Amino acid sequence: MACDRGLHALLIAAPLAAVLSATPVSAQSPAPLPKLSLEELMDIDVSITAREPSRIADAAAAVTVITRQEIRRSGATNLPEALRLAHGFFVGRFNNGTWVISPRGFNINTANKVLVMIDGRTVYTPLYGGVFWDAQLLSLEDIDRIEVVRGPAATLWGSNAVNGVINVVTRSAPDSQGLALSLWGGNEERAGVSARYGGQLSDTTSYRMFVRASGRDDARLASKAGSGDDWKGGTSGFRVDRTRATEQASLAGALYQAREGLQGREDIQMGGGHLQGVYRRDLGAWRFQTAAYYDRTRRMVPLQITETRHSMDVDGQLSRPIAQRHSLIVGGGYRHSTDQTVGTAVVAFDPADRSTNLSNVFGSFDVALGHGVVATTGLKAEHNSYTGWEWQPTVRARWKATDTQTLWAATSRAVRIPTRFDRDLRIPGTGPVVLRGDEGFASENVWAYEGGYRARPTSRFSVDVTAFRNRYDDLRSQELPGAPGQPVILGNGYEGRSAGVEVLSNLQPSDAVRFVVGYSWLDLDLEPVPGSRDRTGGIFEANDPTHQFQLRWYGDLTRRLELDGAVRYVSELPQPTLKAYTEMSVRVGWRFTPTLDLSILGRDLLHDQHPEFSSPTSAQLIYFERSVVIRLTRGF
Repeated sequence: MACDRGLHALLIAAPLAAVLSATPVSAQSPAPLPKLSLEELMDIDVSITAREPSRIADAAAAVTVITRQEIRRSGATNLPEALRLAHGFFVGRFNNGTWVISPRGFNINTANKVLVMIDGRTVYTPLYGGVFWDAQLLSLEDIDRIEVVRGPAATLWGSNAVNGVINVVTRSAPDSQGLALSLWGGNEERAGVSARYGGQLSDTTSYRMFVRASGRDDARLASKAGSGDDWKGGTSGFRVDRTRATEQASLAGALYQAREGLQGREDIQMGGGHLQGVYRRDLGAWRFQTAAYYDRTRRMVPLQITETRHSMDVDGQLSRPIAQRHSLIVGGGYRHSTDQTVGTAVVAFDPADRSTNLSNVFGSFDVALGHGVVATTGLKAEHNSYTGWEWQPTVRARWKATDTQTLWAATSRAVRIPTRFDRDLRIPGTGPVVLRGDEGFASENVWAYEGGYRARPTSRFSVDVTAFRNRYDDLRSQELPGAPGQPVILGNGYEGRSAGVEVLSNLQPSDAVRFVVGYSWLDLDLEPVPGSRDRTGGIFEANDPTHQFQLRWYGDLTRRLELDGAVRYVSELPQPTLKAYTEMSVRVGWRFTPTLDLSILGRDLLHDQHPEFSSPTSAQLIYFERSVVIRLTRGF
């Protein structure tokens, strides 16, 4: 049956290629990725490091960008797969719907120390501080780039930006005009379709509308029986952009709905939507920006919990250069989130409903000291409903030694504020409680010290090296009861130390070929503080590989034929133990025209099936099979 589905997708794709090639499309196609020089890649503007456009080469942070050309040529069909391109991140599947994604450690299936945004809209859930990746139903073809920072960035972006920040930046409506269509399917990816149409309402106003639907087969158990976690879902939405001489405005929204299988019980059901507006205006020397959004989510997990959440957020900032050498950014924001939960006999929250507020003010000041040295000082003062005021400062410096060499260093503090899980959890939901949250649970926090060297010795080779050392305090623990019959309590009984090195290099032997090589080493130790009664050894808070390696290549064999691929290595996971593994994917693409291509992607080619992550409470390992995806894309 699996092979039949892959063949069926190919039979559909072949005749559609002829039909679509005759369809007029005004959207511009991306340039073949290897044609971009390393200098052009380093000159890409990002906003994640300073909340204002700035070059990657000038960033005093461990920052990388995943371009839309890289996403296309990776063959990714969902956002977590695209994030496998993020250097220094662990990206692994726990099951077919749950992904473990985190930089610099603390990998668990509810990873909570990375802040994730889509066009600046925060998508982590206050329920547990992580991201429901199975509910992020973006149209990948409409992504312009993914900006990634490894290390704290809380001074600019706020709490939960402890070990890193991800911001997915979608394309503007003027940049996504005309009709576009993408179809894919295979033995694991059952079928998928993404369609978009963009047009103009006036000379200054453009719009686009999109729809996307897809489905995946379930994974496997060790016995090769199905794990029952098949998934299917869809999303639709719009974006409108207006651009005038001194101002820009955009309005975007989307709705989504999905279902995910669970072995032996009814499906998980999830759905929601958001509406977001952004406005920018030049006010002489000052630049003003404000953004606001409303977000609604609903998630029902049979025999566990049902949660409905409403969130509203508004923020604004002012920025300006000072004396042509310095720059200043100041701003603030407010977020209100309210939820209603329905517990079961297995798990519940007390109180069942809760509202939280999060407000902040921040400032960042760049000072040019001369001789290529720029220092940055910043502070975010943030007030949350659980712990009150939290202070998150940073001091950074960069030295542009030459036009092609930059050294930088930074020290920063960041916090992960408590969640409903930490404060209000009750297990079981009825009867005597054996584990509960604590009303006094404090914010986890980190002091991070990091530095890096970024260089482009030749026009064909670049290297980026980062080293860091972090000190964590008030990490979550499970405190044993002081007397028989009392429950285990979630506390702040752990501290941690981590150190690591991350190396990324680009080699472009010719205009038609580029190699990307990345390696990361991590050493993370957790210890209970004096007086803690936790006896878990921290196994519920971190399960990290010491070594990760990735080799990617992008090749234009001819003007029409593309050959891309990746090899990744992940060393042993310690708790619970999961053996080291190496996997490979290969993509062959044929460009019929500059806007029409057909590709065949082979994933996980080195093993029939393999697991990628496990947790101490996992009853069975979930295995992911070798797969083939056939994709036809027109106009993106």
